[in-house]
Amino acid sequence: MKKTFLFFIVLCFFLSAAAPSLAEEPPEQSVAPPEITAEKAVILNAKNGRVLFGKNEAETGYCGFLPRLMTCVLLAESGQDLETEITVPNQVNALTKQRSSAELTEGDAISLSDLMTAVLVGNAQEAAYAIALYLSDGNINAFIEQMNMRAAELGAADTVFTEPAGYYEEGTSAKTTAIDAAKIAAQAATFDAILSKSNIATANLTVNGKKRILYTRNAIIDQNDESFSPKASGLSVHGDTRIGSSMVSTNNSTGSRFIAVVISSKPVTETFPDIRKLLDYSVASFHTVTLLDKSTPVSEIKVKQAKGKDTLILIPEETIQALLPKNLDSEKLERIIDLPNELQAPIEKGTAVGKITLIYEDTVYGETALITQTQAELDLVQNYTEKISIFFKKTSVRLVIVVLLLLIVIYIFITYLKNRKKQKKKKITSHQRVNFHKPEEK
Repeated sequence: MKKTFLFFIVLCFFLSAAAPSLAEEPPEQSVAPPEITAEKAVILNAKNGRVLFGKNEAETGYCGFLPRLMTCVLLAESGQDLETEITVPNQVNALTKQRSSAELTEGDAISLSDLMTAVLVGNAQEAAYAIALYLSDGNINAFIEQMNMRAAELGAADTVFTEPAGYYEEGTSAKTTAIDAAKIAAQAATFDAILSKSNIATANLTVNGKKRILYTRNAIIDQNDESFSPKASGLSVHGDTRIGSSMVSTNNSTGSRFIAVVISSKPVTETFPDIRKLLDYSVASFHTVTLLDKSTPVSEIKVKQAKGKDTLILIPEETIQALLPKNLDSEKLERIIDLPNELQAPIEKGTAVGKITLIYEDTVYGETALITQTQAELDLVQNYTEKISIFFKKTSVRLVIVVLLLLIVIYIFITYLKNRKKQKKKKITSHQRVNFHKPEEK
């Protein structure tokens, strides 16, 4: 009795000690949206353009960094060899309203790569004009038209460019929205050349064969500045005492790509903290989740006349990943599967037979085909049996069979009648042949 009681006490002790490890982990707490001072701001999922946070993100206004960033996008998309050395065109000095510390002038020999560096590191307006004139064969209006066409293609429907350098003039018709700027920035972030060059604190340009040092205007990537953020990768920044400031940045972590844009009437020194808050919120609140793995079976489907099997396993054609809140409520994740009732063998491996759609809180986060994991060979015996069965189930065939049966019955009946008549006639004939003889008289 004492041993049993002691065993019970020891068991209770171990169960109580193990209880914390058996308990479910508490759900991750949601992070409060950032409070920022800028009038317009947005966080964009760079992969699909979904807005993760917004503040007046669709309101139009001026954005100084965007023309220069778009100019770099068009250079990156042009397919030009960035190591190509060009001569700064003669029109640059007349067109540039505000020169930069790059101190580029007409006739300078410089590579396209260093021109892009000058734009992204030093906000060099003369470098932006040099790129624009080179890409358009000296027709700056044609280049501006190209900027607007490309913006529309990228979904920036409320954006109008009037020049490539980002110089603000009173009464300009140039405009954009925070969300449009983020869409264009998301395209810019797909180019390693733009991402790497915009993340340089100190750049060395080669102009006329000589080195020239250029320092970044983007304090958020400068480790020596109090505005530095280890989470941020610079894209572009602009400050103007007349119109305010604007900035776009992206996170430098691998995996999920966030685009943060701030457009403000305040000095650029107040824009850096806003960008930091947006990126901190993005990284803390969202992560990439694998919603569907292409190696994991999703469903099965009946298959007719298959040799040795009645069903086929279905798997996704593609793995689906999505950027979702870290405090995701898995019960709200819906899988909508669209399939036929059954398949007919033969079926090849990898045949698309339906689709699956993934929805979270009424938003579609992915869609892919469902394909067969294995093949299904045709069972010839089943196939022919089925064909014969189907053939005899046809109304026309059944009608023909009934008619044939009737004809056979009629034929048998007529034959029977004929035979009976013959038999009667034969009997009569046999009776007529009987001879009757008279008895002999004695």
